[in-house]
Amino acid sequence: MKKKKSLLSLGILALVLVLGVGYAVVSNVGLTFGGTATVADADLKVSITDVQDAKTGAAEITHSWKASGETADTFEITKMTLNETVTITYTVTNEEEDVTANLVEDTALTNSNTDHFTAEYSIPDEGKELAPGESTTVTVTVTLKTTPTTQEESSAEIGFTLEASPKE
Repeated sequence: MKKKKSLLSLGILALVLVLGVGYAVVSNVGLTFGGTATVADADLKVSITDVQDAKTGAAEITHSWKASGETADTFEITKMTLNETVTITYTVTNEEEDVTANLVEDTALTNSNTDHFTAEYSIPDEGKELAPGESTTVTVTVTLKTTPTTQEESSAEIGFTLEASPKE
């Protein structure tokens, strides 16, 4: 009898284990998915795509700008004569596919020799906001208004910076 009882107990225990494993196999499993997505940092694609010069005298103009896609130019004007005006016209293009760019003054125009030279720049009002693929002009005008009498007075450092920022 003891043997039957042990066998019965062992059978019940085996049945409980089998049922427990069976329930574990068919119970629900939760699946969780998630993560993050980020955008790579990139500069706005706005650049100088052309430079044209005009002058009223014999001045010579050279540029550091060489090709479309550059974002800076340093110009050098030499051999200016009294009342001569040099006009440099930059074509600025928004090369983005889906972002509108705003052109705003980042640093004001500087002129290290206002006694002898005038310098200014202009952007047409309608050109301050560039839709993707659009271009505008930035015009820089330099005039020798009085004749310098010393070597120190015979040159001027002129500069300014525009910032192209994405339109919100």
